[in-house]
Amino acid sequence: MAKKLVKIGGKLLVSHHGRVKVHRVLKAKEIQIVYGFLYNRYAVVNEPGIARSPFRAPSEDDANILRSYIEDNYNIAPDDFGVGCHLKSERIAVGDPEVGISTNVHPRWDYHETAYGRDTVNFNSVPGGTRGGGNGVFYYIGRQSDIWLTTIGASGNEGRTLVFTHNSTTAVVTGNRGFRTGYSVRLVRDATVDEQVLSDGTYLTDYIGNDLRLYKTVKIGTQVWTAENLCETKNNNGDNIPEVIDATDWNNLTTGARCSYDNDTNNSFIYT
Repeated sequence: MAKKLVKIGGKLLVSHHGRVKVHRVLKAKEIQIVYGFLYNRYAVVNEPGIARSPFRAPSEDDANILRSYIEDNYNIAPDDFGVGCHLKSERIAVGDPEVGISTNVHPRWDYHETAYGRDTVNFNSVPGGTRGGGNGVFYYIGRQSDIWLTTIGASGNEGRTLVFTHNSTTAVVTGNRGFRTGYSVRLVRDATVDEQVLSDGTYLTDYIGNDLRLYKTVKIGTQVWTAENLCETKNNNGDNIPEVIDATDWNNLTTGARCSYDNDTNNSFIYT
């Protein structure tokens, strides 16, 4: 029997194999997601999976639907500053001249005078960086966001991601991503007929994660996306996703795992 979740106030009733337990939901005021965890591809696509239905890990088609929708509906003069800019968070390092929401507190993008985020539809892309799958080294926090896609590359041994960078106005889908590489994870679902008439950028009911963290969700076109990177510690069946710190161990993984950038949990989330 699958788990059934019912949220009542600040508590969550969980029914599993006929037993009912009461859990406290971790509210936004208690947990502030910074960049979320970095996950290898195995954590995203291997059974039992990281997503809870009706949400799913996005495919390349899902990413292209999002990109095309923003291009056709928002990247129009005088606001034709690039699909990536429409989807990136406005938070950006202090520079001259100041642009966006200037801050040196993470999460935020490294400074760029023209390629800064406008966050037109509250997608809130943030640059969580990456962990190398061949050396376990961390790169690009503040500079790049890769979101894992479930689509596999033509060679059969590489993954694909949706990529944003601090100095580019684009949002591109790219391949050549090793399965052991650590990237950010977002989830998506199809918007209902009633939801599709809502304004883009409308926040909908929070997504309840597998470890009971709450994530903002946002309606964009015919899709609903999580508006924060995942900070999951469990699969959707309740099994733990192991945190792997050692670089050699990370390089040798063939199963799902997670880590924080620089192995510092403050880069993933903070308690408030």
